[in-house]
Amino acid sequence: METNIQTLENCKTIVTLKASNEEWTSKIEKAYSKLETKVSLPGFRKGKAPKEMLRSKIKLEDVFNEAINYFLNDNYAKVLSDNNLKPIVQPRVDIKKVTMEEVECDITVVGEPKVEIKEYKGLKVEKATIAVTESEIETEIKKLQERNAEVVVKETGSVVSGDIATIDFEGFVDGVAFDGGKGTDYDLTIGSNTFIPGFEDQIIGMNVNETKDINVTFPENYVENLKGKAAVFKVTVKAIKTKVLPEINDELALDANLDNVETLDQLKTYYKNEIQTRKETEANNEAYNKLVDTIIESSTYEIANELVEEEVHHNIHNIESRLSSQGLTLDNYLGMLNMTYEDLHKKLEADCLKNLKYTFTMYEIARKENLKVEETDLENAYSEMASQYGMSVEDVKKALENRLDALASDILMRKVSDFLKKENNI
Repeated sequence: METNIQTLENCKTIVTLKASNEEWTSKIEKAYSKLETKVSLPGFRKGKAPKEMLRSKIKLEDVFNEAINYFLNDNYAKVLSDNNLKPIVQPRVDIKKVTMEEVECDITVVGEPKVEIKEYKGLKVEKATIAVTESEIETEIKKLQERNAEVVVKETGSVVSGDIATIDFEGFVDGVAFDGGKGTDYDLTIGSNTFIPGFEDQIIGMNVNETKDINVTFPENYVENLKGKAAVFKVTVKAIKTKVLPEINDELALDANLDNVETLDQLKTYYKNEIQTRKETEANNEAYNKLVDTIIESSTYEIANELVEEEVHHNIHNIESRLSSQGLTLDNYLGMLNMTYEDLHKKLEADCLKNLKYTFTMYEIARKENLKVEETDLENAYSEMASQYGMSVEDVKKALENRLDALASDILMRKVSDFLKKENNI
């Protein structure tokens, strides 16, 4: 067999394989022998028909396909190993020439991206200044008020914004009821913007037992059969409820049921510390993201388009699986987002390229700094998950036995991330 290796840009290699006449002849014979067992000829017992008659019934295309499979199975792995080629995506095989006497094929091998990093330590990254305002603390207290509000029936009066209207409704388009447009005893908080724009506003002013036609237009990004269409909802208000907020005092602080919080002042201190911690985490995350962007922008990459495309297809497959579990299709989803398939592909392409740059930048830093995943790291991860999910360590190991590479990769990413934060004072 003749082998030719051609190295291309972006981590691609073309391996050309050309079988010797003797090797190819043996593969052709092996293919015929396999296919002959599937041929039946009238008047002959299985295996007793003349070889020439059997072979005349076999398509040459089928013979070549079988023979090529035998040829590649015998040579493909060895050629890659001998030339230290490690494909990161499924290699593409192109048959350049095939006859009864010879075969020649090209195998396109896509290798791991190459990354050249310039600077990643001692970088100055601007970090947001943290401050907690009285308004932010008041917002948290108001949320607590809302959570502890008492809902009571309004004995008199009509619906106002903020009320909860219990309604029966049925929607019609061109006078015909449509699927999913009907509900009974539905509690709708007026002002929550839960329904179609304009629907809730028209409930305001209605009284108990009043029925009214509400006219709306479905948004252009709605489901395909309704988007942009005018609809009429026949709505009956069956009850009106309102929220009675508790007073902001020490009693409300106790209702929060928080450790070491018994007074309103302690509650305010608690929320101040909580907001401070949250903002610091957000500022650190933002600073880290800026750091990574800075490292990536100053680095150079060789990444094959085939790798990006595989990541895009993987993402689209995941989206379709999630949508299917919700009874939706990709077309439904794109319609709601007012996107085309090409728009989605382009967006995912940019996202996947960015993610690949991040991933292989982290791997390269790990290589440079000799950061590795040790057995103790894995054991610690097993113990943490066992505690988190209430499982035994052995059960966690069993559940993850087919995902060890992914777990090790996650651990390594955290190690590199911690290293970068330390080296760049984040």
